[in-house]
Amino acid sequence: MYKKFTDEELVELLKSGKDKAFDELYFRYRDLLVRFVYLRMKSIAISEEIVQEVLPLFGKDAKQL
Repeated sequence: MYKKFTDEELVELLKSGKDKAFDELYFRYRDLLVRFVYLRMKSIAISEEIVQEVLPLFGKDAKQL
C-alpha cells in the first residue's frame, strides 16, 4: 500500500497519524540497520535484537519529528 511513497512522504504520513507508514519504513531499513549494528556488535542475533527494540521507538514518537 505504501511502497510507492518516498521516504519523505512516508514520514509526513506517519506524522499525520498513519501508523502503517512506519511499517514500510521499517521494512525498507531493517536489514541495512542490522548490518550497520553488526559491524559494531559482531553478532547477528544481538544486532537483530537491538534493531527490533530500538527502531519502533522512532515510530512511536513520529509526531515529534
